[in-house]
Amino acid sequence: MTFESESRQRARRRRASGALVDFDGKRLSVARRLRRMQRTALAAQTSVTAAAITQYERGGRPTNTVAAELALALGVPIEFFRQGRPLTAVTTGDAHFRSLRATPAISRDQALAFAEIALAVIEVIEQYVDLPQITDIIEPVDDEPSPALIASIAADTRSRLGVEPGPVPHVVRLLESHGIIALRLPPEIDPRVDAFSTEAGHRPLVLLSPLKDDRARSRFDAAHELGHLVMRQDVEPGSKIIETHAHQFAAEFLAPTPELEPDLPRKVDWDALLQAKTKWGISLAALAYRC
Repeated sequence: MTFESESRQRARRRRASGALVDFDGKRLSVARRLRRMQRTALAAQTSVTAAAITQYERGGRPTNTVAAELALALGVPIEFFRQGRPLTAVTTGDAHFRSLRATPAISRDQALAFAEIALAVIEVIEQYVDLPQITDIIEPVDDEPSPALIASIAADTRSRLGVEPGPVPHVVRLLESHGIIALRLPPEIDPRVDAFSTEAGHRPLVLLSPLKDDRARSRFDAAHELGHLVMRQDVEPGSKIIETHAHQFAAEFLAPTPELEPDLPRKVDWDALLQAKTKWGISLAALAYRC
């Protein structure tokens, strides 16, 4: 009688179960990244190695037994791994994160995986619902646009989006009415990710942090991401330069200087600042800076 090791016995049982012929490795990658799991961590919860998981994500086909193990470890039904609507890949280079250095790579991957799922769901919804057409708002700029140019672009964008003089009533609803998808990141996403945006799919996508209950900060975040969508720059996403430009855009978009200036006090006056905060929907810190 030939002795057979336990690992060989497991391998023989896996092969006997047959391969999952319509397996989609990209979906395995998305499920793993959504759980913030490295391949080594996932392998530790299954009977295969991290190298095997890498092969599956690149196009290899696991057996039905292994696919069931992976599904159980990741908390998804095995049907999730089956081929269907292609998923749009969203890479770090496709997204505008506030600070690449302050956000761990595994957390960025988790947020990007959520964006990929969101884009797939939106495509399905569009089969049944007519979403608003995408308004052309793009105004590419060079690497060093002046504050005056950014203010002018913000004013042009307000005009293109049909914003009347005065405060923007509801930033997210405004974006959505012009074909931009705005979603809240789920609470399990690392809060260090903050808001970000991408144009990797067929519709611009803005992802907002669920941890900011402050209305003024949420409005500013949405306007900031709008700035990225408008001002396409040949600069690495996440750089301080491009983030500063998006901040300047958001400030002018929400409260154009010529309209805001009459509401700003000439000396420290907290009552006046609070009135301006209520009217314009921007934070006291932003108003103090504008002063």
